[in-house]
Parts: sequence; C-alpha cells; structure tokens
Amino acid sequence: MHIQRFAHGRWIVTVAAASLLPAVSALADPALPTIPANTFTVPAATGVVATDTSNITNTITAAKNAGGGTVVVPAGTYLSNQFALSSNINLHLNSGAIISNNAPTSTLIQTSGTLHYIEITGIGIIDDRSTGTPTALTLASL
Repeated sequence: MHIQRFAHGRWIVTVAAASLLPAVSALADPALPTIPANTFTVPAATGVVATDTSNITNTITAAKNAGGGTVVVPAGTYLSNQFALSSNINLHLNSGAIISNNAPTSTLIQTSGTLHYIEITGIGIIDDRSTGTPTALTLASL
C-alpha cells in the first residue's frame, strides 16, 4: 500500500491488486451443501391413507436415521395425511407420482424453522388441496 498527500490537502492511497485477493476470496459465495447420496424408495402406492402415510413417513425416517438422502416416490397415487420432512432430505417425485392430501383442511408437508438442506424435486405432483378432483400444483411451478 502506498499513501501520498497532494499539495491541496487530498490524500491518495494506492493498493496493489494482489493484496486485495484474500479479501475478495473471503467474500466469495460459499459452497452449496449437498444432500447425502443415500437413496430410499417409498413402497408402491396402495390408495389406503394409513398405509400410504406410514410408508412415506417411514421412508423419510429411514433416510433421516442414515444422515439424510433422497426419498424417491415412484409413480402412483399416494393418499396421505400430514407428514414431516427432516434435514438433509430430498423428496423426489418420479413422473406419475402424486401425493394427494387426504385432509385438505390441513397442511400436507410439515417443516420447522430448525430444518436445513431440504429439497423437493422431480416432475411428480403434490396435491395439497383435495383428494377428489385433481387441482394439483406441479413441483415445476413451486
């Protein structure tokens, strides 16, 4: 760094660009977290609310207990009551997978402010509005 004062009272500071590199690298974007590579598949849809809800919940719990991973929902219509996501989980809906809310007056997917690294991916459908006529919201529009 070089500091120089001009006759009219102004100061000028010159800094070599190389000396700024540590400061610039400290401001760089942090690395994005990744979901663990574990994969867990929800059993086939049964159309029975208690069974489908239990299958989704148990698969998310298995992923959580393994430290996280991708929970794959295969094609089929899953009738479900509310279930909770966990940290380090990617809920992936395959093409043709529909998770339909059995209790349209309640929230289908529960989260909390303490969770981190959650993804919902795929081209399946989460229908949080009703179990009757499809009024679905595709994941692509979230």
